[in-house]
Amino acid sequence: MRTCLTKTALGTPSHLAYEPGRGYAWAGDLTEDDWSLGEVGRVRDLTELAHAMGSELAWRPPKAHERAFRELLGENADLTGIRWDLAVPREVFLESVRDVFQRSQELLKNSDEWNYLGTFERTQRAICDLAPVTVDRACLVELLGSAPEGRREDLRSLSGGGQVRYSRMTTTGRLSVVRGPRILTLDRRFRSALRSRHGDDGLIVQLDYVSLEPRVTLGLTGQDAPSDVYSILSGSVSELSRDDLKRATMTVLFGGGLPRLQEVLGGSRDPTAVMDGLRSAFRLRTLEDRLIQEHNVAGLVLNHYGRVMVPRRSDSGYLVATHVQSTAVDVALLGFGRIRQEASQIDGIDAIGIVHDALWLDVHRDVAGYTERLREVGSEVPGFDLRFPLGEKNVHEQG
Repeated sequence: MRTCLTKTALGTPSHLAYEPGRGYAWAGDLTEDDWSLGEVGRVRDLTELAHAMGSELAWRPPKAHERAFRELLGENADLTGIRWDLAVPREVFLESVRDVFQRSQELLKNSDEWNYLGTFERTQRAICDLAPVTVDRACLVELLGSAPEGRREDLRSLSGGGQVRYSRMTTTGRLSVVRGPRILTLDRRFRSALRSRHGDDGLIVQLDYVSLEPRVTLGLTGQDAPSDVYSILSGSVSELSRDDLKRATMTVLFGGGLPRLQEVLGGSRDPTAVMDGLRSAFRLRTLEDRLIQEHNVAGLVLNHYGRVMVPRRSDSGYLVATHVQSTAVDVALLGFGRIRQEASQIDGIDAIGIVHDALWLDVHRDVAGYTERLREVGSEVPGFDLRFPLGEKNVHEQG
């Protein structure tokens, strides 16, 4: 399996490749099969994979040489483009790259043995192979003139349109935008700046998972999920409005304790009784016991698919929240990957972005009826027997 240090990282004219049995070689281009360091937005990104396995992997110039260049060029200088193979003594340079290549091979071996490598590639493909976002420039200019200063940076990120580039280097693997349109944090009021590449003959459709975290929790604890996931709580938690029930459920599943739950309920119910009812309905005790034992033994926890997390805290509520949220990210990305694969057979539908639990599709009106089929495909996700239904709406709707 060939691994590459990219020319972006090294500042060299070509990529430096290593393949067991063949040794080192300069490569003009990266192939889809290459695992690489230093190139954002690739499916086989070793830096992202390392993070998913609870470690770090990156090539940096030797500290003494990096410090010398910063003293010369400034502490915050961009060192991209420096020919490190020429700026660093040959043996020092070779030693540094050998170490990275060795750790890369170990990472790939461990990821495969821990059975996360396949899931990582499928979820990466869901966020990397996206079509460019199209922007209505006249509308964008108008919005920039009226938007609060704190919102203008997100709007400015739309100016060039283009592809959204994501990273998952967060504790749970949730997405962040590292390049391109910042649609993750774009205020709903400003979505009018986005337009279909089909003009008036197209629309941007959002397919979003319904009650994803509660369904994931039910699946993790071996339960079925009804169409209305909150109906299972009627016997355990009564006399709460549906909105209060949803807020209370998400508070508990996201690790909130009794003080936070009391704040959410606003004195309408005894928080202890509600907490006990929710914990019983979702069978959280069994999940907590397993995660606490896992953390006590290894100092880390795995999500349902094998992604590694090193939690900042060890309390049971936080461990459950981390496990559920990380699993939910992979569920959504695996489902979006299935949707994109199906949509690739339909001329006129392109995936352009992911906003947490939602996939944005640029759809020609002539094939808008196919989105029902896409929702059906995305409701079945590897690793779970229960279904994960998706809702649908126009991205430009304010609700």
